[in-house]
Amino acid sequence: VRFAPSDGGGQPATGTIKVGVFSMQTTRSSPGVVKGTYKVSILSEKTVALSLPADTPPDPNRWPEAESLIPKRYGDIRTSNLEVKVDAPRDDLRFDLKDK
Repeated sequence: VRFAPSDGGGQPATGTIKVGVFSMQTTRSSPGVVKGTYKVSILSEKTVALSLPADTPPDPNRWPEAESLIPKRYGDIRTSNLEVKVDAPRDDLRFDLKDK
């Protein structure tokens, strides 16, 4: 989960989703989010094993592919259409991600 300031205030923040729950932080040592309005992007992916013929040598320049577990548009703040206003600490924030 990524929060990017949309009103000139605030500070970028990131978080990790674990079992459907996320917590945000502005730096490694600073939990939480600074007050402000943010555009939101969310990534949820699983690694897809590369299917190569058995006699193919490993290629250190080839990365496993990732498959999005949610619609890809949510992974970019320009296309997610998600925004949140943070004015106090909260633990009830939810994003309803729709297929279309």
